[in-house]
Amino acid sequence: MRTNFIHFLLFLIFSEAAVARVYEFTEMGSDVRIPVQIWNLLGNVSGKDNITFAPLAVRLVEKTSGVLIEPEIEIRLPRGGGEIDLSKFVKDTKGTFRVFFEIPELSDESKMQVFFISRARKRKLEGEVWGAGCNKYMDIKSFLLGEGKKKGIEVNTTRNRHLSVLGGTFFFSLDKQVTQVTFTDSQQSQLFCETVQVK
Repeated sequence: MRTNFIHFLLFLIFSEAAVARVYEFTEMGSDVRIPVQIWNLLGNVSGKDNITFAPLAVRLVEKTSGVLIEPEIEIRLPRGGGEIDLSKFVKDTKGTFRVFFEIPELSDESKMQVFFISRARKRKLEGEVWGAGCNKYMDIKSFLLGEGKKKGIEVNTTRNRHLSVLGGTFFFSLDKQVTQVTFTDSQQSQLFCETVQVK
């Protein structure tokens, strides 16, 4: 009987540890500029009536214990997405965490388009260049829907490398349905682009 009780307690402890702490955002945040070239790839989009917005969830999962404010965090964004200030969720500790995106309404991956618009300055750290730099965008569908879907985007916080990688907007679309998430850090504004004129 005692053994069964101990097993039950262990089950509760590990079950609790596996549950993500959920943060529900209701506001979209500030307007995000999406390059004309990306809109052109979506086809004939003219006027707000042609576009619908999808909700988005972002999961942050620790690989190094103690790097986040919780071992696993789920941030639920409203239709159209929103902005995440990473300083609210990432501790001032060296370590690694993973980022996952969940967009249940955009389920047809073969037709989905995924872009990253960099809003972080390019930096040279220990002989290596980190980040895409200001005014750049790239198609990241093959990575994000392949290896990135299984393992997430793995980032390290040492010398704020995670901001050079994540700083910017992840833009998702399927037909005329779109959503986005923009990662910022209010404590490290010097690492981000002041103006956005994406080419």
